[in-house]
Amino acid sequence: MVNEIIFTLGKSIGAALVAFLAGFSAVAVFNGMPPKWLTDYDKEPAPEIMDRSRPRVKRCPWAYVLSVALALVFIKIIMIDYRFFACGGLMMWTLAVMTLADAKYKIIPDQMIIACAVCGIGFIPFVDSWKDQLLGLLIGGGFMFVVALISRLAWKEAAVGGGDIKLFAAIGIGLGVRGVAAVMVMTVIFMAIHAVFKLGAKKTGMGDSMAMVPYIFVSTGLYLSFIWELQLTLEI
Repeated sequence: MVNEIIFTLGKSIGAALVAFLAGFSAVAVFNGMPPKWLTDYDKEPAPEIMDRSRPRVKRCPWAYVLSVALALVFIKIIMIDYRFFACGGLMMWTLAVMTLADAKYKIIPDQMIIACAVCGIGFIPFVDSWKDQLLGLLIGGGFMFVVALISRLAWKEAAVGGGDIKLFAAIGIGLGVRGVAAVMVMTVIFMAIHAVFKLGAKKTGMGDSMAMVPYIFVSTGLYLSFIWELQLTLEI
């Protein structure tokens, strides 16, 4: 019993240390990212992005915020399986980097989306079949593409960016149909709640856009930490 407690405590401390390194490295990677990665295909990098004399985001508080958020996820998922921890942790790290990029510049680097998709391949032992991952890719990207298309036709402006579409497809590769559906639903709910608060505080207008990746980051973390095991327990 004592040995089990010590072993569990050791794993938790190890996961927290990895999260600490992941949070600080996410900020470092974002600050050192090539300007072209943070620029739309048909545009030149803005002077702010090109300026290397100061960091794009400060280490304090963002490295600490990300470290704490990742630690909450890492400590939970390391108890599931080491391989699950590896692929889930790497996916969360890529989302942390993309969160900074989307929040700061409203752009999601394709390179990080590809890295997220590669991390998703590591989930193969934990999903029903490769078909579930393929369907997750198609549903994740396809549903968001339809939303973007409908909004474009109805309001002449896409409600979802191309980067968001590709990111949901990448997440679908790892989490499968149920996973990407859960992440999409939670993302929409969290965005709606935050938007209501911001409107109430008069910090935003009805037509203002919101970066989606921060909500995807939180939703994916919640799914990996709690909902994944719950689905297995309930055999959903």
